Parts: sequence; C-alpha cells; structure tokens
Amino acid sequence: MSLNDQKKIWCRGFRDANTGVELRGRVDVDPEFLSDAFGIPRSLRKDTLDDITPANEKQLIVMNYMYDMTHNWKGTHSTMIVTGGNGSGKSYLGAALIHSLALEQGLSNGIGRTARFTDEASLSMRVSGMDFGASFALFTKLIDVLVIDEFAMTAWSPSDKKKIEQILGIRYSNGLKTILLTNRTSDELFGGDGKEPILSSQLRSRYAGGYLVNFTSADYRRNTEALKRDLETGGNADDWLF
Repeated sequence: MSLNDQKKIWCRGFRDANTGVELRGRVDVDPEFLSDAFGIPRSLRKDTLDDITPANEKQLIVMNYMYDMTHNWKGTHSTMIVTGGNGSGKSYLGAALIHSLALEQGLSNGIGRTARFTDEASLSMRVSGMDFGASFALFTKLIDVLVIDEFAMTAWSPSDKKKIEQILGIRYSNGLKTILLTNRTSDELFGGDGKEPILSSQLRSRYAGGYLVNFTSADYRRNTEALKRDLETGGNADDWLF
C-alpha cells in the first residue's frame, strides 16, 4: 500500500452549508481570505492536506496525527511538536492543515474548528502590542487549532518568554489543540544530551505527553545542494544519509 493510500482523507464529501449540495474534490477559497482570516502565508496557501502526497513516512505520520487531533477531538493528544531542518516540509504541512480546516469551517454546516497559522515572531508582536488583551484572549480561548511556525527561533526577552509560555499553558488547560513547528531539536526543547531546556518544566511535562515527530534530515535543501556538488567532484552518494 502506498503512503498516499495510508493517508486519512480530509476535505472530500462535505455538503455546502447553504445549498446542501455535496462537494467533492478541490474547492477553491479566496486566497486573500486564507491569508487574512487564517494567517496562512501567501507562499503556502495553495494546497490542502488532500492535495499533498506524503514524501516519506514521517510526513505521513504527521498528516495522520493532524487528522486525529482535529477530528477525534476528545480522544487524542492536544499538543504536537514537529522538528526538522529547513525544507523538511514542516511549514508546508502546517499551512495545509489550516487550509483544510478553513474548508471544513466553510463547507460543513458550521461544525468546523476555528484555526490559525502564525509564526512565533508575529504571535509575540500581537500579544505585546496595544491590543494585548484582545489578542491574548483570541489565542488562549477562541482559536481551536493553532499552528505556531518557527517556534523558539527568535530571541526571547523574559517578558516574551512568559507570554508565549502563558499562551501555551492556558491553551492546554482549555483543551485546545496546539502544534509547534521548529528547527530546534527535541534535545534543545526538552533538555536532553546535557542541553539547557528551552521549554519550562510545566510545558515539558505537557508537551512530552503529546505527539512528537522528528524530521531527522538536518536540512533537505542544503543537503541536496551539497550532495550535487559532491557528486560533481567525484563523491559517493552512499556517503550521504537523509
């Protein structure tokens, strides 16, 4: 069975909330609406998870975990961390998840989950600005599924760190789903291999019990270019592990 055959199906078969007509296959949503209402970056707003064929088993696992988190609401983990280098597909899958949920919200008679894609720097700015109270309430109470890209990749001030950790902690207490995408390793986040942990002890206990997937390739794009250069100069492809 191919990886794509093992992928859970997302956006096919919903009925239009107004007409009741069954909608199958791809349904287009205004791209600007995807960016403005759901935070999906313009460069990542093309595909839903139904459009993506998993490139490897790790991507398949992440996609199916995402389905379980957002469709079996009470019976699965509320947290997920996906680690890996640039080009491993983290942001692509995270944006496709929110796109999929955006379609469900618009097409499934109002039973879809509210969802948002953001990067950590933007989230930190939102909760540090003049609309702090409204933004804090939005991210801790009103967004059912939150994907935070580039997590722990900015220089945190003590105030920023406290606010981000408060958001994550309150979301967990409220039973909301949070997915962190990061280039940091699990050792850096949780303090393994003698490293000082990035996550607080409270968050470590909460996220250690959730889904954790490590894309082990250090940096797919960089490795590919280096491999190409190595082979051009007489190297051996067997020396490279992805």
